[in-house]
Amino acid sequence: MSDSATRSRTDCHGTRPDAAQGVIVTVAVLWPPRVARPWGLLRMTPKLLPTVAPGRSGMRKIKTGAWRTGGMEVVSGPEGKQKLHFEAPAAEAVGPEMKAFLTWYEDSATGTEPLIKAGLAHLYFVTIHPFEDGNGRLGRAVFDLALALGATFHSKRTSRLWAVSPVLLKHRKEYYAQLEAAQKGDLDITDWLSWSIASVEQACDDARVCIERVVQVAHFWTRHRETNMSPRQRRLLEMALAPNDPESGWLTAKRAARQTKVERVTASRDLARLEELGVIQKDPGAGGRSTRYSVRLDVKEPLRLIEELKWN
Repeated sequence: MSDSATRSRTDCHGTRPDAAQGVIVTVAVLWPPRVARPWGLLRMTPKLLPTVAPGRSGMRKIKTGAWRTGGMEVVSGPEGKQKLHFEAPAAEAVGPEMKAFLTWYEDSATGTEPLIKAGLAHLYFVTIHPFEDGNGRLGRAVFDLALALGATFHSKRTSRLWAVSPVLLKHRKEYYAQLEAAQKGDLDITDWLSWSIASVEQACDDARVCIERVVQVAHFWTRHRETNMSPRQRRLLEMALAPNDPESGWLTAKRAARQTKVERVTASRDLARLEELGVIQKDPGAGGRSTRYSVRLDVKEPLRLIEELKWN
């Protein structure tokens, strides 16, 4: 059967962020000591695909743990009106191309700036598109792996608490556009490298915000460990502090009543009590039925960067 008859199509908007965010641990465990051997990659594909129906992608049966045997197109849009974004190399070229990729990856282990290598490795891998499914997830894992293995600021006393995959998925529209431009261009991938480096910077910023939020919440509960609040009022605070984005943590009487399953007047009294205790504060820009409250974290100084810390 010809490649055209066995051609697979991947929806470029069908990525699964849950798989991408947790994959770096799997990569670190399965990546072989000698990167030029492809067995680690082949063993990873079943682990990156959904486990609800092993060997399937949606309604389509796929082959896992092996290079693809048919053509591959990356498309978007409804059936019958799909737009072709990228056509991968023919199936017979996958094996040689992956051998060349893995050899390059190992040969560039030293002497290549990790930020540049990570961007190149991701683009190189997804351009080959060696598997029937999971290429994007595995490619993003390769991006994170290259950074994890190559960053010189890591040490035995610090851990990398950030990953690029969530940033790429959060900005997936621009991410796909950058990939497409690099794959269809004249081999000048400067714009892609600049964008991928900016994504690493964004990942560091996002991690810092997340860490600061965790520390602030921990300090908040330490301060209010003995504050006289009812279990229901504490549940309201837990609900408001749960989102990573503070803008999603506003408390209103309507929301409080719904979450704690009480009448709205009771929820209003709970909020008034928390405000009296100095635990929450009213939004000065809202009033009447739009009244809302935020938790008072009382942040006095920002979290210090790792490079600012002094180890004994």
